[in-house]
Parts: sequence; C-alpha cells; structure tokens
Amino acid sequence: MQLLVTILKDYQTVEELMLRMVEFDIKGSTVLEATGMGGVLGNIPLLSSVAGLFPEAQKASHVVLTVTEAEKVNQLMAYAKQKLKIADHNGTGIMFTVELGDVVGLTPSLETSVTNLVNQNEKLLV
Repeated sequence: MQLLVTILKDYQTVEELMLRMVEFDIKGSTVLEATGMGGVLGNIPLLSSVAGLFPEAQKASHVVLTVTEAEKVNQLMAYAKQKLKIADHNGTGIMFTVELGDVVGLTPSLETSVTNLVNQNEKLLV
C-alpha cells in the first residue's frame, strides 16, 4: 500500500485527477485546501517583499491524499505526467508516494489483511 500525495494549484486539475481515479477504481481520496510557503511569507509584514518571488503564492493549493495499491499509483502518476503535465516543471503541481505499513479502516479490498499474521480463529489481545 502507498500513500500518494498530490499538491495542485488549479482546482480544475484536481477535478480531472478525481475523474481519472474513478476510472482506475481508486476510492476514498481526501482533498485539503492549503497555503504554500510563499503565501505564508507574503503575509508577514517584514517579509512582504518576498511575495514577489512566489507569483502564484496567493492562490490556494489543493492537497490530495490517496491510499491505494502501488499498481494504481503507477497508473495515476503516468496519467498525471502525460495529461496533466505535472512533470513539466510548470507549476502545475507535485506528486510523491510514501510506502505504508499496516493500514486499517479502508474498504475490505484495500485494507491490509492481518490474516497472514493471525489465525482467523484466534482472538487478538489488546
């Protein structure tokens, strides 16, 4: 299982990504609104001149958090590179993954199974 973190400037791009996730049968992403470093520094009176270094800083960013299988992550990243042009260094966004250990709380098809570790007839002691 992997956590795919996608940070995008344009909400329309987020919508395009979400539609592709549905096509790839990726479920349960979370979208957060965020402020980048330039937006924070531009709001500090002593550093307001720094805001010019970050022209897109006042626009909100959108962080998409997705937990899914590595194969689906690879498909989605390939789509994002080719169609959304994320790899073109044009300020569209960034994507990266984090390998996950045990995951609980997802739909059964995604949830990491503990049956490999514990016999189904045994009870877990907490």
